[in-house]
Amino acid sequence: MTEDEYKRVIAGRLAEYVAFFRSQNDFARKIEVPVSTMSAFMSTLRGYSVPFAVAQHCPEVSLEWLFRGDGAMLLADRHADQPQEPEPNRPGNDPELVRILLDRIETQAVELSRLREENDSFKRALGVI
Repeated sequence: MTEDEYKRVIAGRLAEYVAFFRSQNDFARKIEVPVSTMSAFMSTLRGYSVPFAVAQHCPEVSLEWLFRGDGAMLLADRHADQPQEPEPNRPGNDPELVRILLDRIETQAVELSRLREENDSFKRALGVI
């Protein structure tokens, strides 16, 4: 599976979760990403900020479900007495691709943190905060 195909699968899973919200815009606000970023990811599959934001702001969402398709969408739906077994033929179960994407997400998270600190520094220099 190519990276774009994998992102398409993730976008499809996200669309399932977004359906619980009044609109895609409401969901974008929940995960603290610009509406344009959310729309761009869902339509053009650009970047990784949306899946990372879901991981950061939606602790109820199972990352195993989001990135691999394993188990229930919501962690509250899991039952301790019913272990979730991965389905080998399910899209998104390529461990190497998952590792690559998770590494990229981690790299972008570090960059995002650096940029936020830099932005705050500029604001302080301008006396905005």
